[in-house]
Amino acid sequence: MREGRVIPVIYSAAELTKVLDHLDAEWRLFIELMGLAGLRKTEAIEARVGDIDLDSGQLIVRSGDEGTKSGHRIVPILSTRLHTTLSAAINSGKKTKRRQLIEHVEPRNAIKRAAEKGGVDKIVSPHRLRHGFASLVHAGGVKQRGASVRTVQAWMGHSTLSVTERYTHLARPSAEGEALFDRLGQVVGRWGV
Repeated sequence: MREGRVIPVIYSAAELTKVLDHLDAEWRLFIELMGLAGLRKTEAIEARVGDIDLDSGQLIVRSGDEGTKSGHRIVPILSTRLHTTLSAAINSGKKTKRRQLIEHVEPRNAIKRAAEKGGVDKIVSPHRLRHGFASLVHAGGVKQRGASVRTVQAWMGHSTLSVTERYTHLARPSAEGEALFDRLGQVVGRWGV
């Protein structure tokens, strides 16, 4: 960490679980896309039904009008919890691949309420959920290894490795992280970690 840089604040796996457990239903998918898949706010808003392949466990993150910083990328679905939420979202509403998953957005207050209900005493923001994801999947679990920094960089869409490295050293392997990202072990080998 360069001198003068502030160490980012992230959620631990236990804190992230508490936030997710106390979310209002209308915000669940949006918050899970940031906290369990590492999407940016704009990327979560732009996600469409056709971008999800539940069989292969992948989400395509596409650039749009506002776009992602890095263009198209593939993000694995590392959590059974997110897989279940995505499945429900796909099966609700009109059956069209172009249908957006999320209709309206203003998550900051929803995250704050969920954190308060869950007893998480940290400043909350959607972006911290995203970078908590990076740290937690790099750390891995007690029995499953985490993803390499390069792999996390690809999943996050960071343009440089140094940006990813700011977040990946913050978490330690934990049983909670392993439970939350229960599909990580299956995916790590496929990504050449």
